[in-house]
Amino acid sequence: MITHSKTYEITVLTPLFICSDLRDKLTEIDFFLENGKIVVIDFDKLLSLTKNNERLLDEILLGLEGSVASFDLKRILQKYQIKVEQCKRYAMNFRGTFPSGTRKEIACFVKTAGKVYIPGSSLKGAIRSFITKALQKKFIALYDNEIARVKTNDKISDAGVERQVFGDPYASVFKYLQISDSNPISPENLEVFEVKILNICNGRAKWYAKPQNVENPKDALSNFVEGLPSKMSVTGSIKIDPQFVEKLKEKVEVQVDDPVKFLAKLINHAAKHYIENEMNFYKKYGIYEIADLYQKILDNMPKLRENEFILQVGFSTGYLSKTVGMLLKPDSLKRVAEIAYRNAKPELFPKTRRIVFNNGKILAIPGWIRVKIM
Repeated sequence: MITHSKTYEITVLTPLFICSDLRDKLTEIDFFLENGKIVVIDFDKLLSLTKNNERLLDEILLGLEGSVASFDLKRILQKYQIKVEQCKRYAMNFRGTFPSGTRKEIACFVKTAGKVYIPGSSLKGAIRSFITKALQKKFIALYDNEIARVKTNDKISDAGVERQVFGDPYASVFKYLQISDSNPISPENLEVFEVKILNICNGRAKWYAKPQNVENPKDALSNFVEGLPSKMSVTGSIKIDPQFVEKLKEKVEVQVDDPVKFLAKLINHAAKHYIENEMNFYKKYGIYEIADLYQKILDNMPKLRENEFILQVGFSTGYLSKTVGMLLKPDSLKRVAEIAYRNAKPELFPKTRRIVFNNGKILAIPGWIRVKIM
């Protein structure tokens, strides 16, 4: 049977962060803040303006040779009457506040030829993770057995289990699912978001800070990340071979023949279970604001059509989002914490979550998208 490509449309539900390399960051040398926007400078354009202005070139070079904190790019542009548009690469709305006295850094969204896109590999990886969550209990037991087998090795590998469940790489069920990168869009669609890390300490919710965690999130350390805001949409192509359904049907509870409907129902089944699990976590530690955010996502799930599903993708989505962890036996999850993560308190594992803030208040859980296949 010939399988034709279909179009997928991703709609961002909560701020989406996909970083190719967390070391790929903008620093104060690269940008400045103006009228609520982060303005990123194109240094090739800026240096081209120095051809007939040696003083400008000297000042830029001296600034770059000095400390990052003392380099005032905005002042240089004003001093030499250079318009921002003459050397701007792109500008983004800024959702946050840089703490005074700290280095200003922004983790970059993945780009190609200067444009923003969602890699097909990121979408496929998230789909694979959520499909793993939808496996029948007898297949989840294989992961438990593998973890129980490991004694002192610091690397717990699921490769053997993956082969049993999904087949060898050359014959894997996922070779029947092909997903392209999304269409590239302008980086002007990005916004800069503030992310803080929730940490469970001695059974209490705290926020990551140095030298120690704090109870008030306003005092916590912040990470700043380029992200796509909610309601932003991109498209790409997807091909689901009927063999994808045939090879998975016996391993999951969903019994639908149509490939698109099968995938959508399968992912939504796993997403619902995962969201309910996360809601229980936040309620347990009294963080009802985040539980309520998840409740809103859950309330909208019945409105999804047969060709639509939701899932969490990208940076800052956490261990449980990317793994089968929430379905493991408590003893298995404890061993993962002890062996692979050297966790001193495995009963709390995984104990961290990343949360998006705006003006000191919780804004969203990162990375939730809706996928429509047409």
